[in-house]
Amino acid sequence: GLHIFWDVESTKEIMVAAEVRDVEWASFTATQGWPAQGIGPKFQGATGINTSSRSSFGDSIATGDDWGVVKLFRYPCITPGARCKRYGGHSSRVGK
Repeated sequence: GLHIFWDVESTKEIMVAAEVRDVEWASFTATQGWPAQGIGPKFQGATGINTSSRSSFGDSIATGDDWGVVKLFRYPCITPGARCKRYGGHSSRVGK
C-alpha cells in the first residue's frame, strides 16, 4: 500500500516517511502499514483483509476479512501471524 503524507500548514508533501514515524495519529484504519504488519495470515500479509480500525484507547485493532471473520489484535500488531481473538457470524465478506 502507498502512504502519502502532507504537512497541512506548509501544504507540502512529506517525502521521507521516517519524518512522521513518531506522530501519534488520531486514528488508524489502514490494512497495511508498520503498526498492522501482523494482521494477516503468516506468509500472506494482509491479503483478504478488507477493513481495520484501531480502538479509541489505542491498544487494539479490529479487522474484517473476505471470510466473514472479525479479528481483534493487540495494537501495534507487528508480528506476522500474531495471535488474535476471532469472531465469526453468518455473513460473507466483512467490509467497512
